Amino acid sequence: MKAERHILLLCGVFAKENEVEVIAQAKKSVEFSANQMQLKLIRGLKEAANTQVISAPFIGHYPNQSRSLYFLGFAVPQHLCKYVLFNNIWGIRNLSRARALKKAVRGFALDGNGEKLIVVYSAHDPFLAAAAYAKKLNPKIRICLIAPDLPQYMNLEAKRGFLYDFFKQFDIKSIQKHIKSVDTSVVLTEAMAKALRLTDRPYAVAEGIVDSIPKGPVHTAYGETVNIVYAGKLYFRFGICSLVEAFSLLKDNNYRLILCGNGDAAEYLQKCAIEDPRIILPGQVSPEKVKEYISSAAVLVNPRPNNEEYTKYSFPSKDIEYLLSGKPTVAFLLDGMPKCYQDFLYVVDQNKNIPYAICAALKAAISAPKEETEKRHTQFLQYAAENLLASAIAEKIIRMNFNEDA
Repeated sequence: MKAERHILLLCGVFAKENEVEVIAQAKKSVEFSANQMQLKLIRGLKEAANTQVISAPFIGHYPNQSRSLYFLGFAVPQHLCKYVLFNNIWGIRNLSRARALKKAVRGFALDGNGEKLIVVYSAHDPFLAAAAYAKKLNPKIRICLIAPDLPQYMNLEAKRGFLYDFFKQFDIKSIQKHIKSVDTSVVLTEAMAKALRLTDRPYAVAEGIVDSIPKGPVHTAYGETVNIVYAGKLYFRFGICSLVEAFSLLKDNNYRLILCGNGDAAEYLQKCAIEDPRIILPGQVSPEKVKEYISSAAVLVNPRPNNEEYTKYSFPSKDIEYLLSGKPTVAFLLDGMPKCYQDFLYVVDQNKNIPYAICAALKAAISAPKEETEKRHTQFLQYAAENLLASAIAEKIIRMNFNEDA
């Protein structure tokens, strides 16, 4: 008779019912991409085993990123997870989050029988500290880390400041200490496993998670207006300036560049939109609204360049979302990407002048024959079905951590 299996997911998710409150509290960009990835992971884990979810939501710190001095939960009820409450002031919030999470995991660690696994989403020290604490209470608990980013690359805004970088070093040292308690991991790239020193224990590589594969042909026709859409963080380091310059080379008045999101380039983009009314800035919008913009697009674009160290250790989840839509997708082939993505994307030639190279890729994507676009889409769907389904990733986690013969 197999022992009961119990999973506890420690993460920063917020429920769909709370999206409006999250946007209202945010001063800067909301972590919608991370949230969507966590929601897919939750669905996969709950299908595979008895799973509880405890969340200290990724809402940004007070006062620079959030209007919330304290996180006291949300007004709208939800049934996705249990939220922990914490002081959200920058500099002390991680201590508060860790304290609340340690209190929350005690019951899971000490109650009941069966095999127990704590899945930690993100190399975020409060999550790792709470998981390590639970393992001290119950040494039989196993810990699996899902690592979508390296800690040193979690904030890529242009202006971070000396104090941020100073405290970040302490944070990284604490993460390195707590990561020793991790038994298994799922990383986005092979380089991440090496950087986090996880290669001496079981790990799997998956650059993203999808919860379903679209069926049937995708409608890709568009009218006179040609929408070029980007949805994500509006960071200078993510190539936004190059994208705007590339768009300026497209002189057709029927073209529109729609940039959804927020970030350190927002003020610059507002000036650009005044100079060129074809540039549209909807601001921070919900995932449902993003889907509407994607549906309206002739081409989707991600201008993140392949010119910095962090590209080895990350994978833009928006590229997967774009490719699932069936719309032609323009992007750089980053160092952390599997090489097969060159067959799915309209790749920007990074060896040429970047704005002109982005412009050339946009033109190629816009003028691509329908048969070519459908072929790329079909190839990606097959790849995603074989490698990225949440159910398959959950099964990998189960196999790495639970005794199949128990």
